[in-house]
Amino acid sequence: MLGYVAFSQQADIDIAVNKTTVTNAENFSYQITADCDCKVIEPDFEGFDVLDKSQGQFSSTQILNGVSSKSCSTTITYILRAKKTGNYTIGEAQVKCKNGDKRSNEIAITVVDANQAHEESQGVARFFYELTSTKDAVYVGEPFVLSFSLYSERMPEELNSIVPGNALGTWRQKLFDETDPNHTFYAYPKRIKGKDYKIIELRREVCFADHAGNLHINPYYGVAVERYGFLENSYFEGYSNSLDIQVKEVPGEKPESYYGMAGDFNISASASENTIAANRAFELEVIVEGTGNYHLFKQPDFLFPKSFLVNDPEIEEDFSYTEDGVKGSIKYTYVITPTKEGTYSILPYQLTYFDWKHGRLKTVGTEQISIDVSKGKDPKIISKDPGKNPLIEDDIRFIHKEDPCRFRLEDLFFGHLTYWVLWLLPLFTALAYFLYRKRQANKSEDEVVMEQQRTTKKAVVRDIQKIKGSSTNDIKQLNDRLSEYLMTNLQIGRSALSKKIIAEMLKIKGVDDQTILAFEAIWDKIEMAQYAPLTDENIEVLVEQTQKLIEALNKQL
Repeated sequence: MLGYVAFSQQADIDIAVNKTTVTNAENFSYQITADCDCKVIEPDFEGFDVLDKSQGQFSSTQILNGVSSKSCSTTITYILRAKKTGNYTIGEAQVKCKNGDKRSNEIAITVVDANQAHEESQGVARFFYELTSTKDAVYVGEPFVLSFSLYSERMPEELNSIVPGNALGTWRQKLFDETDPNHTFYAYPKRIKGKDYKIIELRREVCFADHAGNLHINPYYGVAVERYGFLENSYFEGYSNSLDIQVKEVPGEKPESYYGMAGDFNISASASENTIAANRAFELEVIVEGTGNYHLFKQPDFLFPKSFLVNDPEIEEDFSYTEDGVKGSIKYTYVITPTKEGTYSILPYQLTYFDWKHGRLKTVGTEQISIDVSKGKDPKIISKDPGKNPLIEDDIRFIHKEDPCRFRLEDLFFGHLTYWVLWLLPLFTALAYFLYRKRQANKSEDEVVMEQQRTTKKAVVRDIQKIKGSSTNDIKQLNDRLSEYLMTNLQIGRSALSKKIIAEMLKIKGVDDQTILAFEAIWDKIEMAQYAPLTDENIEVLVEQTQKLIEALNKQL
């Protein structure tokens, strides 16, 4: 849950922020709480980007000396990020209530440079995250590798999550899966400014820049469990530094066959037959293989003769990811049917790419393929009279006009029960469908949400019961079902699926503290189970705890 360090309270309005000093790459929250019958006028967030806004209500009933009283409050939470460094003031928030208008105090926010704060934390802070690159200058399409690492005084017990920073115009792919239970994180020591740290590489990615210019990579965000406590866990949570990569334009005059490919490639084509009869099909197989930025590769566009009928190709891919890029091959198989006799040519297809290891453009292509098409058999049309025409092919037979098993209209007797059932059934079906659609269309938005929530509650309980006693690979399914339950019942998006946000939403909706603590503990265990294998016995316990959590939430949501 959010721990607020700045707080302002006036009658009917409360204001809080979780941080008053932030970096220009860091998100923080600003929260307004007011009575339900008050109209909230938000402050001016000049100097900040509003990344998210959510709203919830909390109501309670209190009985004192036999007299009951009810209270209701609305909480609006904003997720903010500063546009640049400096000192800012978030102005007054206002509420218009029945008993008068109220204003909050202003709140001062100090924004410092993220990279400077990162540099100053080294050798001082007990942990920090760092983002590094194998290269600080590349050509368009040249691969470079990013590493996101944790520097800490002690090894974390678990990795919770990694959120990569935005890097517009960049393609990225992980070189290992940090969520794989079989992956081993290696740590090595390093002394920085007189302080000993353990360095753990949490993620490694191969990247390609698609455009020339300065490439800015925003800080990565990491959350790891420092230690599990009896009442509260401690975390390594924070942002890394940002990076700037200089991306240079590819040198040389670029032909039409160049469209951004870079690496080392080869392309070949072959026909299954070079001599064939008209109206018979053959296959053209095209293979592209090599290493580089395959994500930009375009399907070959051959100039086929007009008399060739060409189906969309069947595509087979075989890729792996390396520090030099994507390695593997793509195979296209075209099924082609020539319709006229003659001698035809499938012209060469060329691909130009940038060979970044040698710093120059290269062109590869297929060979010209000749196809000799002989006259094929003319198709024959069968007569209605089976005795006047031969068969088109040996495996085609005349379809008899009489079928002793077919249904006949005279099988229905006028006035018989079957007659009326068959005539009236479509009418009743159409009427029932019309009434159902009308009922669905008249449902309010709240009814639709409530119906969706009821369906999800039943489905999640049923699916979780099936997981009991399963292998550790099904922990992901448990996580998916719990996430679906929370998104549906709290009406939040997948981007808000963090322990802090969910706990805050549960509190706003009136869920008791004991259930919220149970949720946080289960969320931590499910996250941990995705990175470190659990025994079947521990999985059963985790599933049972999740079932009890959902039962408790069902009573309160």
